[in-house]
Amino acid sequence: IPFRMETRSEQIFGKSAHAVWAEFQQYLMQRFVPQLAAIKQQNTFVTRVVYDAPYNNAALAAAASGDLYSVEDDASSSPQIRRIRADGNNEALLEGRGVQELAWHDEAGLLLSKYAVCDNTNVYADLYQWLPGMSSARRLTHCGRFTFAAWRPDGQAIAAIQSVHGLSRLILLDATGKFISVLADLPAGDTLGHLAWSPDGNSLAASIHRNKSGWNLELLDITTHLWQMLTTGNALVQRPQFSRDGRDIYFLSDHGKVWNLRRLKLGSNKIDTLSNTASAISEIALMPDNSFRLLEYTANGRVIIAQDAAAPAQTGYAAVNDTLPAVAATSNADDLQPHAYTDVKDYSPWQTLKPHYWFPLIDSSAGQ
Repeated sequence: IPFRMETRSEQIFGKSAHAVWAEFQQYLMQRFVPQLAAIKQQNTFVTRVVYDAPYNNAALAAAASGDLYSVEDDASSSPQIRRIRADGNNEALLEGRGVQELAWHDEAGLLLSKYAVCDNTNVYADLYQWLPGMSSARRLTHCGRFTFAAWRPDGQAIAAIQSVHGLSRLILLDATGKFISVLADLPAGDTLGHLAWSPDGNSLAASIHRNKSGWNLELLDITTHLWQMLTTGNALVQRPQFSRDGRDIYFLSDHGKVWNLRRLKLGSNKIDTLSNTASAISEIALMPDNSFRLLEYTANGRVIIAQDAAAPAQTGYAAVNDTLPAVAATSNADDLQPHAYTDVKDYSPWQTLKPHYWFPLIDSSAGQ
C-alpha cells in the first residue's frame, strides 16, 4: 500500500523510514568511501569518455579503420546499432532490438547474435550478417541458439557457441551460416561464456565454467580439439581477446572483487591488471593502435571510455595456483556482527500460507 513506509518501518524496525535510510547511508559511507579513496589514489590509468548516451551501451566491436560498433539502448526508444567513427562522429546504422553480441571483420562485415522467432512459438538467438550499404542485416541461421559467435581471422568461417537442452558446444560454420563441424562438446554442468580466435586461426581462447573448477580461461587447439587450461582460481573471467601478435590474451575478471581489464602473457604464469575502475569494466575492444575501448558502469549507465595502449600494469597475480583460494563466506566476512541477529523468533508458517500475488492491469513498453 503506497504512503505507508513510515508506519511499516515503525512496526518492523521500531524507528522511522527516514532514520533507517539515514543509517543505511551512513553504513555505505563507512564501508565503501575508504575503498573508493584507495582506488583513486593508486590510479595511474588515463581514460576519456568516448560515448556516454544513456543508459546502456553494449556489444563493442572494433574495425581496422578505427571505427567502433556498439548497441545503444536509451530505455525509451528502440535500441540501435551505432558506428562511432575514428574522428568521433557517430551514426545509427540498424535497428538493434534483440541484438546481444557483435563481431566485426573488415571483409565479412558485422556479425550479429540476435534473438529471433523460431517455429512461430520460440525465441532463440540466431546469427545475422550486415555489410556497409545494406539496409538491414541478412539472417544466416534459423533456430540455431547461438549465444556468441566470432569471425575466423580469414572471414571465411564462424566459431559459434550453441546452447541446446542445457548443454554447451562450440560449432564451426561457414561464412553463410552452414554447419561445418563440431569443434568441442562440453559435458553437462560445463558452460561456454565468450570466445576469441587467435590471429593465425589455429586456436580459440574461451571463458569456460567447469562444474568442478568454476570460471577460467582455456585454449582450444583447432587441430587436436584438446583444451589447455590457462587460469585457475575463484575469480570470474569473461570476454577473452587476443593481442595483434597473438602473444597476449586480454580479458576481464573480478579478481580483488572488482571487474577490471587483465592481460595474460601466453607461456607465463602472470596476469597483469591494466585498468583501475571504481565500479566495473564489462566489455573490451582492442583498437588498431592497440589502445582499448572499455564499457564502464557509471551513475548514468554503461558508457564507452578510451584507455591508451601504453598504460603500465598496476598489479599482478598468478594465473595458475597449486591450491585454490578459500571460498568467501558470510561467517568470515570482516563486517559480520552476530550480535545484530540475536532477536530470533520461532518459525511459524501461518503468515505465509495466504496466497500472495500481483497482476499488472496496465503495461507500457517502448517500441512495442
